[in-house]
Amino acid sequence: MARRAPFSRPPVLLVANAFGTWLSQALANLVKARGYRVHFVLTGRELLDQAPAVRPDIIVLDADLPDLDSVAVCRTLRENRAAWNMPVIMITTTPATKQQRLAALEAGAWDYLSVLLNPEELTLKVDAMARLKLEMDRVLGESAVDPASGLYTVRGLERRARELASDAVRRRERADVRLRGKSRSGRVCGARAGDRRRGRRTDGPTAGAGARDGGTPAGRCAAAARARGVRRRPGRPPNAG
Repeated sequence: MARRAPFSRPPVLLVANAFGTWLSQALANLVKARGYRVHFVLTGRELLDQAPAVRPDIIVLDADLPDLDSVAVCRTLRENRAAWNMPVIMITTTPATKQQRLAALEAGAWDYLSVLLNPEELTLKVDAMARLKLEMDRVLGESAVDPASGLYTVRGLERRARELASDAVRRRERADVRLRGKSRSGRVCGARAGDRRRGRRTDGPTAGAGARDGGTPAGRCAAAARARGVRRRPGRPPNAG
């Protein structure tokens, strides 16, 4: 068999088959040499119980399980215990019929094979599915949203948290700039108004303008405007009072 590039990490293979069959004797030898970690269970119930903990990259399912119908097991895996992107391969010890293949594919299997298949071809099929699964895991790990649930992934939550924190900092900085600008403008305007009042305290009508407007920055600015001859309001004389 031609040498192929190594996997990004060891693929996990979960095999469900009756003890002593071709699968348990030959498949492990075929894939372990290629870097797989192989787990075996003997029944469909064991497979359903252990799949969530093992978290396999590929499941190889014997079509002739001793306790449960293999098609029903495959369907249950898809509904409750297996990720949508995890390949399930079903293998039969007899030549596969069209009806068997259709039933398996409808239940969620990626392929339905016969042990009469050439071992090298079987290994290549398993390799191709393992590489696809590992690549999908890598892409999903970098994605912000889980396509199956529509929810944020861990990476997506971390990215969104950083975005919200950066936005909050920018908003705070803009608010601080506006506050400093208003405060500086009020102090400058108040200082100028105060200078004009002190210079014109005995110059007639404007002498009492500062007292009427109070000591606020707005009042001081209004007094300065009246001193320059600008109307405070339409229709009101600048030195009214």
